[in-house]
Amino acid sequence: MKSIFLFLLIMIAFNVTAQTRYYVDVNTSGAQNGLSWTDAFQNLHDALALAMPGDAIWVAQGTYKPSDNNRT
Repeated sequence: MKSIFLFLLIMIAFNVTAQTRYYVDVNTSGAQNGLSWTDAFQNLHDALALAMPGDAIWVAQGTYKPSDNNRT
């Protein structure tokens, strides 16, 4: 029973620390690295390009449209 509890605790800890939250705000003017509201990405495409399974993308209220400069 102890080993199962320890395993679950480790899995929960790993999932919590492995997740990254990216921020998107069309009206930001910070570093635009997506790591805080101050430094949020200005377009959703940048966050989607970096996000991995389990990551979260928080998007500020606004209108986000695809544009030619977002194509890869």
